[in-house]
Amino acid sequence: MGTTLLRKAMSEFYFRFGALQDSVTEPGIHFRQAFVTTTKSVLIRPEELRMPAVEVVTKDGIEIRFNKIGVLSRTQKDKVIPMMKKFGGDFKKVLIYDRIKEDLRIFCASKTIDEVYNEQFLQIVDAVKSDVEAQIKRLGENGVEILNLVIPKPDIPQDIAQNYKQVKVQWTEQLVAKQQKVTEEIKKKLELLKAVADAERQKEVLEITILQKSLKAKVKGTSPR
Repeated sequence: MGTTLLRKAMSEFYFRFGALQDSVTEPGIHFRQAFVTTTKSVLIRPEELRMPAVEVVTKDGIEIRFNKIGVLSRTQKDKVIPMMKKFGGDFKKVLIYDRIKEDLRIFCASKTIDEVYNEQFLQIVDAVKSDVEAQIKRLGENGVEILNLVIPKPDIPQDIAQNYKQVKVQWTEQLVAKQQKVTEEIKKKLELLKAVADAERQKEVLEITILQKSLKAKVKGTSPR
């Protein structure tokens, strides 16, 4: 007779003579027949895993690598037995990790290096996650759930990375030049407004001076001799 200590957030599934049984055990101490019954423990709470590097080729033939892809997933306990019968004990690999690798390769194969690394990079996570979730629903009846997916920017060949660095420097210089131009235009507008205001004030002062002289002349013309 063998014993098993099952920790919290884990569920245990039994194989009798190699055949998966329909019973599920909860955390605690459990007894089983040695050599006849084997067990498989499955984590039910959210699990975070960092995938191995994924190598892909873009539409224009550039080989790139995605490192440190992070996946936060959760398993539905009531769907574990059907998934294990269909995909084996490593069902997450089949339903999540292999699908992510496949979808990344498909996405990049239809995009240029610039689209993957720059123009459409922010679309990768949504595109991959959406397709993987659709396959999980179709193949695994939503037995596993992707809570979060993190795909960092890929590593690209050094010469291309250098080109992007130069482009970024040029873009920064252009941005600074553009901002300087805007600043100069604003300065000129302010100077023009100041000049107009000064002219208006001078005009008003001149009109007042002329009016005062006119009034003085009238006063002298009407005074008794």
